[in-house]
Amino acid sequence: MRHLLLLVAPGVALAVAGCNSLLGIGDLELASDGGPGRDGGAPIDAPPGSICHGTVVQACLLPPEPGDLSLFGEIDTAADPRCIVVPQSTGVDVCAMHAESFSIAQGGIAVRGPRPLMLVATTTITIGQPVTVGSEEDQRGAGSNPSACSVPGPGANSGEHGAGGGAGGSFGGPGARGGSGGGPNGGLGASPSQIVPIVGLRGGCDGSPGGTGSGASEGAGRPGLGGGAIYLVAGTGITIAHRLDASGGGGEGGVRNQSGGGGGGAGGMIALEAPTITIAGGQAAVLANGGGGGEGSTQATSGDDGDVSGAWNQAAPGGEGNTVLGGDGGHGATRAAMAELGSNGTTNAGNEGGGGGGGGGVGVVLTLGTVTGADAGKISPAPVTSL
Repeated sequence: MRHLLLLVAPGVALAVAGCNSLLGIGDLELASDGGPGRDGGAPIDAPPGSICHGTVVQACLLPPEPGDLSLFGEIDTAADPRCIVVPQSTGVDVCAMHAESFSIAQGGIAVRGPRPLMLVATTTITIGQPVTVGSEEDQRGAGSNPSACSVPGPGANSGEHGAGGGAGGSFGGPGARGGSGGGPNGGLGASPSQIVPIVGLRGGCDGSPGGTGSGASEGAGRPGLGGGAIYLVAGTGITIAHRLDASGGGGEGGVRNQSGGGGGGAGGMIALEAPTITIAGGQAAVLANGGGGGEGSTQATSGDDGDVSGAWNQAAPGGEGNTVLGGDGGHGATRAAMAELGSNGTTNAGNEGGGGGGGGGVGVVLTLGTVTGADAGKISPAPVTSL
């Protein structure tokens, strides 16, 4: 892990000027003798000869070694020796990698760890294999659930009747409320947190757990994990010919004894910055969808887990069908649909079901540059051009 270069992240400054300029679009700022760039835009303690890149996160880097850097396998943003640590004003450090060009090969990459990933190329970035910073089951995407997240409370417990389901996580869009438990004294479903302003590069927020039912020792459905975050900056262009995924994870089904299902995780963040962003290829897509909520349980049967999004235009399914009386989990949000509410549990002859978890909200896709290509519409949620 390198800490040799000072990297500054003043939040999100989208005006293309000075050292905030995008390499390849605006004027480059060259730091010399450790002082500011020619218009004073570079940090005064940036390394001599460094060039500043990026607007969402500003990184002042020395020129990279020539040649292409091919990435594959799992990348741990806490331990990878290629990482250059970027401190952001939000308190969330970023793992930056710098090369003349990047390509994704040999089955693609899965990015894990506490820090979001930033790839800075002086020429091109080519995604020919899948890239995921999304979360699934106990695998958390890079930089997901930062301290800025306001995680909703759990579904309400119920010692006698069905417990409430957890709420979906909120980030680029709101998560959904959990379903209430069955029975006259069933626990209420949890309400989702409010959306907070997005500053810097960060991942999505977790859902909340379901409530516990008549057997507290059994626990309740765990929440889905928020999707992670990735930022691609290229001087010439970005080509996306495969899946680029920062979706949230599914909530766990309630664990027997009438507990509630966990809420789905919110999608994370994908930021793309280059003069031209080309999305084309049979499997090309960009997605940061919400995860599905978990199904509520009954006295003897655990609920079905919520799932993750299978495609840019496909909602992550909520858990359903494993219990008769437990409420179904809500579907996760996509570009076309809001997160779905968890269903209420029902009752039959004194056997009540827990409420289903709510679906997770969408994340954020930010595009800074001209988006083109045959699959340019395969982006979920709808991209924004400023924050």
